[in-house]
Amino acid sequence: MADKNTICNRANGLVKNGEIFDINDGKPRSQACLLYFDECVEIGLSYHDWSFARKNTKPALAAEKHLGFENSYIYPEDCLQIRRYKDENGSDVDVGTCQNIISNSGASKLILTNVSISSMLYTFRQLNPQMWSIQFTEAIEYLIASKVISKATGEKDHNEKYQMYERLIQKAAFLDVKQDSKTYDINLEADYQSPFSGKGF
Repeated sequence: MADKNTICNRANGLVKNGEIFDINDGKPRSQACLLYFDECVEIGLSYHDWSFARKNTKPALAAEKHLGFENSYIYPEDCLQIRRYKDENGSDVDVGTCQNIISNSGASKLILTNVSISSMLYTFRQLNPQMWSIQFTEAIEYLIASKVISKATGEKDHNEKYQMYERLIQKAAFLDVKQDSKTYDINLEADYQSPFSGKGF
């Protein structure tokens, strides 16, 4: 599987006059890759409930109380996006009925709700490329390339790279769902209509 340096090299290879580099060599494109790497990964992770970046845990109760809410839970530090809550009966809790705020001390985020939450499913900041799918990795390479083009080269075709990222991240999400549901079929039909974009891949 690819590592951070390999991913940045591949992304750089998508840029006109790209060159192979060590991401710590201090060159403008290296600096751009380092600057945008985590941001691009988090953008990609936020797109979908990825099986490789999913946690299901019981949130810890916070001592802090807030008027109008019966319960206060500590927002997980590694949480990028909450996908689902379950109550004590195992029923889904409407995420919209919960409110996220900064604690009075400013040291953490809290989840305020009038429901007792037994578990929460969320996407965490999975920054380890060894855990990503191949399709997700390729999508991130194009997103990084679009940032590098815009920031380090001044070229105007970054939209082309971003549009390719959008197509690839949609396909990666579709394949992740198929694998997750254990009905994965590598021979996808050519006229498949994506539930994410409404367009065939």
